[in-house]
Amino acid sequence: MLHIALTILQCIGFLLLCIVLVVLVLTLLVLFVPVRYRGRLQYVAEADAKLTVSWLLHVVHVSVVFQDGRQAVSVRVFGIRINGKWRAKFRTWFRRGDKRTDDVSDAQPADLCEEPESAGEDSERPDSTESKVSETVSETAEDHGSQSRNNWYHRFRDRWIYLKTKILHFCSALRHIWASYQCMADRVAAFAEWWEREETQKSYAFVKSKAAALLREILPVRGEARLRYGTGDPATTGYITAVLGVLYSMCHGNLYAEPDFLEPVFEGSLWFKGRIRIYRVLYLAAVLYFDRTLRKTIRSLEF
Repeated sequence: MLHIALTILQCIGFLLLCIVLVVLVLTLLVLFVPVRYRGRLQYVAEADAKLTVSWLLHVVHVSVVFQDGRQAVSVRVFGIRINGKWRAKFRTWFRRGDKRTDDVSDAQPADLCEEPESAGEDSERPDSTESKVSETVSETAEDHGSQSRNNWYHRFRDRWIYLKTKILHFCSALRHIWASYQCMADRVAAFAEWWEREETQKSYAFVKSKAAALLREILPVRGEARLRYGTGDPATTGYITAVLGVLYSMCHGNLYAEPDFLEPVFEGSLWFKGRIRIYRVLYLAAVLYFDRTLRKTIRSLEF
């Protein structure tokens, strides 16, 4: 009996060890195997674009294609497309739901609430005494209103109260604007004082360096852009050429521009590829999050 219990515990331990090893291997693969992406964009009278994202030798492959005003998305795992089947299942499910709602709406009665004719007839017969009382009350109210309007003292008092209310509202609005301006000026002064601190400058330099490292990790590694352009005006085309000449050095020679000084034209193509390593992104995010100087600087921003 003890041997059987030990054998069962050994099997359970071995199974748990296999699960832990599988989880550890998957975690290491996610962290250290980069996510690769590749994109292409071309514009000749119409825009055509394609973006592909793959992971672990195309075990997971996602592609997005935009062509002729249409968009297509494909998700494949081990070469098997999974988004098409799920989409078809959802469509059939929604269609079944629409059919059921149509059947229920058809089964409902057309109209069950009809007002009797007697109610309409009774409503069309007003009481004479009530109408006379209402007429007398309205007449007395009209007489009283006409007397108050004709009285110059009441008109002057009403005008003065109206003018006094407007002046008080205007003064309160001016006080509110002045208080808001003073509060904003105090905040700007406090922010300027906070920005000039030594700790703030160190934190800014630290965040700037880590953000640059994060951008280098995410931005494409290789790419090339070709552009053929023209506005029909030689002067404007020359200005654009001068701006692209400044950008040429920043693109490390991967920008090819062909100006056309005679005809208005715009054509171009762009392709790029890169990778994203998850462990590097998580490492940079953790360094920013656990930095004591940066956290202290953010806490001191309260003013």
